[in-house]
Amino acid sequence: MTTAYGIGGKVDSIETTININIEKGHESHNITLPVKVIIGNYDFPVLLGRDGFFDEFLITFNQKNKKIILKKII
Repeated sequence: MTTAYGIGGKVDSIETTININIEKGHESHNITLPVKVIIGNYDFPVLLGRDGFFDEFLITFNQKNKKIILKKII
């Protein structure tokens, strides 16, 4: 067991990985990302981290059109 730190303080957690697949049209990207699973009951929202995912893509947030554009970094 490890400790995860964030905006709400610190919590007990377990470190593991998750495999995700992002597809659109003819493009498909499989990525393994590190995650921390929170142990116990805590009353705060889950926060998606950047580790691993932001390293793989150039990410553009288009707030006006409610779109996120991902471009794979080669």
